[in-house]
Amino acid sequence: MNEQVKNAYEKIKMLCEKLDNADYSEFSNAATMEELDLWQKENGVVLPENYKEWLLLSKYSYIAGGVLELFMPSKNGYYGQLVPEEFIVVGNVIGDGERLCFDVNMGEFVRYDHGYIREVGDFTNILNWAIEYLKIMLEAVNDKIRFVSRNDLLRRKAIQGFWIHERELLNNGRCTRQWNGDEIEAIYNINLDTGNKRIYAGKPVQYKNGEKLTDENGTPVRYEGHHMMSYQEHPEYIGEWKNIQALTPEEHILGAHGQGKRG
Repeated sequence: MNEQVKNAYEKIKMLCEKLDNADYSEFSNAATMEELDLWQKENGVVLPENYKEWLLLSKYSYIAGGVLELFMPSKNGYYGQLVPEEFIVVGNVIGDGERLCFDVNMGEFVRYDHGYIREVGDFTNILNWAIEYLKIMLEAVNDKIRFVSRNDLLRRKAIQGFWIHERELLNNGRCTRQWNGDEIEAIYNINLDTGNKRIYAGKPVQYKNGEKLTDENGTPVRYEGHHMMSYQEHPEYIGEWKNIQALTPEEHILGAHGQGKRG
């Protein structure tokens, strides 16, 4: 086991525990090497060792309300349809439709954000980004911020603001779309240990025909925030929650943006 990955995993879990009253986190059981070997054989792709070592610690990780979400690779399934052919989706970033992908051609990780690409390089770099982001949430950053950009913070502010507003609407019998009971419960984001609502509202898993929607690997598919005015083209709206709309990933990428493999 790579000590850098193991140490990052333990640090992220520790920071998430400290943030439990602020937002929800989840770390599933580990994947097996047999699962990873089978996926690589069926898809003809060799996955990077650092990424596989993370999955051998947690097959599905939902970090601090979706600051970062890591899961089994999606090449041709639900998330795979939302990105170019050469990308394999391994996670979601921020909660507004940005994907963490493995670029098969380059052999490196990238952040794919509605057609815009940011290089990540080694998988441990996104783990370092997550650690720093969690420290910012805890106001525990004492040195110069190296990994997290101001844009990342403002995007997250807008997403959190939207879901908090949605929770307030529900308190008054209103909402921006027709949620079912389970989705409403997720938005309320109750800490089961304390019985209190967490500071931030939750981001619900999508339901279809009365069942939780998952991708081909069993990864839950959550609603995400759509920046109605593109923050790349209109940076003045980047931190504004009123510019956010709750959409499913398919509605968001294939519909609102007309991107993905079908676009």
